[in-house]
Amino acid sequence: MDLPKVERWDFEKTGLMTLDKIRGMVTPTHHFRVSRSEYPAGVEFSEASREGVCYVLQGQVTYRLEECNFEISISAGEFANLPSGSYWVLIGKNETASLVRVWELPAEFWAN
Repeated sequence: MDLPKVERWDFEKTGLMTLDKIRGMVTPTHHFRVSRSEYPAGVEFSEASREGVCYVLQGQVTYRLEECNFEISISAGEFANLPSGSYWVLIGKNETASLVRVWELPAEFWAN
């Protein structure tokens, strides 16, 4: 498995990172789920997730992938493509985190 890399949003080329801007980047739209979540500073929780991209609009988040002892931290203005798996998620201690997750839906959920 290739481990994900954190990438920086290109503000000069793409403009401000917003939910609407991210939604506009995925096509065809009915093939993807785009979800925004907010978490208070300092919370920790576990989650299972499909492969997809995590964009951080505000704050900081760390994902620990339990299966392969991997950890990645993503801060405001950054994003990373995360593999499917079971994660331990840690939200930064200093501020609320606002995340946008994007993943492709299985074909049976695509609208005709």
